[in-house]
Parts: sequence; C-alpha cells; structure tokens
Amino acid sequence: MNSKVTKIEVDDAAFTQEEAQPFVPRHRPAYPKLTIIDDGEESAGEVVRLRRDSLAIGRSEGDLQFPAERMMTSLHARISLDEVSPGSWQWILHDLESRHGVFTRFHEEIVRAGNEILIGGTKLIMHGAASTPAIQEGRSRHVPYVAKNFRTSTAIVAMGYTPDRPDLIIPVERRQLEFGAAVQGAGRIVGDSFMDPKHLSLRSTDGNTWTASDMGSLNGTWLRIRRRELDSDCEFMVGEQRFLFNLGN
Repeated sequence: MNSKVTKIEVDDAAFTQEEAQPFVPRHRPAYPKLTIIDDGEESAGEVVRLRRDSLAIGRSEGDLQFPAERMMTSLHARISLDEVSPGSWQWILHDLESRHGVFTRFHEEIVRAGNEILIGGTKLIMHGAASTPAIQEGRSRHVPYVAKNFRTSTAIVAMGYTPDRPDLIIPVERRQLEFGAAVQGAGRIVGDSFMDPKHLSLRSTDGNTWTASDMGSLNGTWLRIRRRELDSDCEFMVGEQRFLFNLGN
C-alpha cells in the first residue's frame, strides 16, 4: 500500500527548540515561592507556595506563626495579591503597624529623613535639617543624649536594635560617611558581632537625602518599609525571621 507524506513548506527561517518559551499561566498570576530562611543560612529553608491571594505572618496570629519571636507582633505583616488591571496582578508586602517594623534587604537605595536602616544588630534612624531642632532640644523619643556643639544641619541617630544599647547622635559634616566595626571616625560601631569591618556607605546629596550603599556585608543592609510592591525577587525580615520571596515567573 502506498503511503503519502505531507510536506509543510515554511520560509527560509531556521527554528530551534530554544526559541520556544517555557509555559507560564496567562489567565492567573504565577504562584510565588516564599522561603522561611533557616537560622544561619543565606537562602536555605522551608518553602511555602503562595496559592491564595493573602498570607499573614505573626507571632500568634496569621497563616505563618512564630511563637518564639519576641520581636514579632501578634499579627505583624501580610503579603497580598491585587489585580491592578484585567489580567495583571501585583504582589504587595504590608507592615501591619507593627512595633519593630518590616525590613527589606537592599544593595543601594535613596534614603531620606525619617527612614530607618538596619545594619548588623544596629539601627540607624535618619534625621534631616527639618528635624534637627527637635534633636538639639532633646525632644526626640529616640535621642535621650544630645551631642555638644551640634551645629550641622543633618544628623544620623544610631541606636541599638534592642533597648539595652545606648543611643548616639552622629552629625554628618561631610558628604560621605562609612559605618562598620573598623572604619575611622564617627561611623565606627563597636560591640556588634554582626557588623562587617566596612558595612554601609552614606553619601549626602542635601540636608534630607542620602544614597545608602551596602559594602558587600555578610548580613546585609535593610530598610524599614510600610508597603512594598514585590515585582522582583527580594529578601525581607519580620522580627528576627528572614524570608526570601521568589516571584517565579
């Protein structure tokens, strides 16, 4: 019996398997992965797949609970999914008015007066020209100690992440200041075992704005946020628990 072979004519273009894209859903959002990072690890830990439109994190309430976390509020943070337009979704990280905040890890960021930065076990609270008088007069609840001859228009307040460490005002009289365990000058922070020798660089652009750059530190540099759109992979911290968000699309 004779068989017929159908021949499909195409143009001269060469097609390879590499040109085909892996399948991703078009009518629903991709399901991100959330890794609860193990203590002492960089990225290894328990993986949770986000298949619902909301996930809450807290010490004693929420979908993920951490009863031993003393720095975590009962209901501390939430990741939610918003449909911003038909067929377009956005994952968002929210701080639920927690006491100690939610921090995201960054390499370089523009920071302003009022921002809080965590390096090692030390928190830096940024104060600008507008808030300097309150610091000088000792009215800031973060600053019980006032530096003498404090004439600069900008300041950084370094305070411990835990209440048993003293506060310290660091005036910024230069355009750049480095923080770490072995830097020279006002940015040297001793007694913090999580601090790199050179941890953070701050470059001042005006009295209220700085460029903050992590200097390749082991434990990272973190910015306190109230709300952040999760449009790329990121690492964030709730209490003393670190998480890795992987968008997965």
